[in-house]
Amino acid sequence: MKNSILVVALLAAALISSGCVTKKAAEAKARAAFFAGQQQGQMRSNSAQGPTIFIAGQVRLHAVPWTPGMTLAAAIIAADYQGGDPRVIVLTRGGEEMAIDPKRLLSGEDIPLLAGDSIDLR
Repeated sequence: MKNSILVVALLAAALISSGCVTKKAAEAKARAAFFAGQQQGQMRSNSAQGPTIFIAGQVRLHAVPWTPGMTLAAAIIAADYQGGDPRVIVLTRGGEEMAIDPKRLLSGEDIPLLAGDSIDLR
């Protein structure tokens, strides 16, 4: 966890000293750094526990164990989502971001997850 905070702090310092950056770009970089720190810290401390799904947003648990067949809806429930309806859900897999309309989940459409996926509830 300390590594995650350090990574985010270093990223913030780099962004401040690097000059003009849009707010959206800064937020995207901060999110990427957060996920990278979460994944790195989780791998170090829980490598014996198996693969993990990382969740950012208003959740009680920011990392939940991945199991074969796990879906996006199941991961959000396992993370104990505490917020209102999110505007968008961003799934990051292999460095690629995919925006998902929450209405897809509410209509019964679900998305299978892979070990190491990251979810951002915005």
